[in-house]
Amino acid sequence: MEGELGFFLQGLAYSVRGREDIMGLVIGKQQKDDLRYIRKLELYAQELGLEGRVLFLGARQDMRELYASSQVLVSLARPYEPCGRNAMAALAMGCPVIAYKDTCAGEVLAHCFPEGIVERKNVEALSEAALALTDRLVKIEFHSFYNEDLVKQTVNLYHELLDRP
Repeated sequence: MEGELGFFLQGLAYSVRGREDIMGLVIGKQQKDDLRYIRKLELYAQELGLEGRVLFLGARQDMRELYASSQVLVSLARPYEPCGRNAMAALAMGCPVIAYKDTCAGEVLAHCFPEGIVERKNVEALSEAALALTDRLVKIEFHSFYNEDLVKQTVNLYHELLDRP
């Protein structure tokens, strides 16, 4: 199955082969035609042997609690999709994040959690990173993303742009 969620399910299936305690949650707002797509994903999950190993939860209001209780967040957005805020929120809650290098989340990880960066569409790398992060305690160096730091960086960028000919 194509798409990022299909890839996530493939990575989850790969991970489950080695561990009995792995489970995946798919969280996000559904669009009007997403019910058919979610059903296709559910069937694909069954084909991969993931019955009882993945839940499709839809939009949630309790993300902070989910981040705090999760062992890892997998953020598999398309290139430059605005997903960096979710990664920052999870990291701030102490939840390790895995993301593609060419995403906003990957840019966040490059600054404070580079071990979570994986190459796009590499199922083995995704699975190995997730398993490694669930097997050990991870210290997250969350810096440079506080509001005052971001404001300073933005102002400095504007000054640089104004100084260019």
